[in-house]
Amino acid sequence: WHGFNGSLRYRHISGYILDPLLRDIPRASGLDVLDLSMSKQIRHNMDFNFAIDNLNNKRYWETQNYLESRVTPTSEVIARVHGTPGYPVGVTVGMTFHFGEK
Repeated sequence: WHGFNGSLRYRHISGYILDPLLRDIPRASGLDVLDLSMSKQIRHNMDFNFAIDNLNNKRYWETQNYLESRVTPTSEVIARVHGTPGYPVGVTVGMTFHFGEK
């Protein structure tokens, strides 16, 4: 469409079992995230790129594990779910240069 390209991507991961041997621990929560990307051809060898990750600014956990840990070296060990938070909304803008024959 006049040199424009775009995509709307939907990422979904269902809740899953963290440890199949320990059925009484909580399940990992899933995630639903929308990403948008667009590009426009400026010249035959140059594109302008624009992307928004996590378009709906959803709070989610990227990875989750069931591990034992302690807050201080002298405190008792506690087994619990540990998670890495996902990224908030992020914007990326850039240029792509194509070298060589097209």
